[in-house]
Amino acid sequence: MKKVLEIGPDIRRGAGGMAEVIRLLTENRVLGKTYGIEAYPSYTEGPVWKRFLFEKASLLRFSLMRREYDIYHIHITYRRSAFRKAAYCRRIRKLHPQAVIVLHMHGGGFMNFYEGLHGKKKELIRQAVEDADCVIAIWEGMKQQLEEQFRMKRCDVIANGIETDVYHEVKSKAADHAGTFLFLGRVEQAKGVFDLIRAAGIACKKNPQIRVLIGGLGAMEEAERCIREAGAEGHVDLLGWLDAEKKKKALEESGTLILPSYYEMMPMVILEAMAAGRAVIATEVGSVPVLVGAENGILTAPGDAEAMAEAMLAFASDRKRMEQTGERNRERAEKLYSTERMGEEIRACYDSLLND
Repeated sequence: MKKVLEIGPDIRRGAGGMAEVIRLLTENRVLGKTYGIEAYPSYTEGPVWKRFLFEKASLLRFSLMRREYDIYHIHITYRRSAFRKAAYCRRIRKLHPQAVIVLHMHGGGFMNFYEGLHGKKKELIRQAVEDADCVIAIWEGMKQQLEEQFRMKRCDVIANGIETDVYHEVKSKAADHAGTFLFLGRVEQAKGVFDLIRAAGIACKKNPQIRVLIGGLGAMEEAERCIREAGAEGHVDLLGWLDAEKKKKALEESGTLILPSYYEMMPMVILEAMAAGRAVIATEVGSVPVLVGAENGILTAPGDAEAMAEAMLAFASDRKRMEQTGERNRERAEKLYSTERMGEEIRACYDSLLND
């Protein structure tokens, strides 16, 4: 059995979509028939000092590892993640020159990040992308952007998948909670959380039943201040980080997932909400318009709190639309975004790389 090492955030403590994708790959039944897949943590959550020490120790420990793998599947996003993973790419080429490197792109801000780099930093990232035996883009638009910037050896488009059956446990209908909206993700400006809070402040003045649940960690003090300034006290609840069970409970108690990000690739939370039969309000960024259209949600421009408030009010006042939207989303998730489909496509990628 061929061996694969998935390199990325610690799936035991990591938060977010990239950690979830890695977990799903390590547990994937389709992949597991052919490949022995392990996860290696290059990053963990925590204070800055803890993250810094963990990153340095992980790279050193990786360099001293005796075990070799046939494929090193590296999961990358932008900012520090990009430089961290570029270091792993260089180390693998030096220590295991015959191994296959797969670079899996996550995070919708990668291209803006890369275009803003200069000199040596830009060259480090360019070398990592172009040296990889295969780059995985999560959607076709990302592949086109990468091809404009890099001379890649190969680029495959493989969409994320989710455990759709897990979300069958969410029994309530979206229409049962038409006035409750759920955000899942990091509490920061890039995710549009403060725009969402301002939108909630606008919407609750027109419909006092509007309620927004925010699940995630980050700039919590700034979020609390924003709630006060928006006059949204009693309408916006900061839930903190939600584990898998608490996330399902939050979905059960919500009618609509709302994701007002400025950058995204293919958000796992949208796929999860679809599988749970929820409606979706999101911003028109990255692959989101591929996932969400007029038939299964509402799209707004990033930063437009007024439009977001109108979308919230539209769903809150139309139970029939909510019910139809939720049903369409569940069907769409099961048909197009299962872990089985993702596993089959990743396996085909691995097979062809090893057989070249």
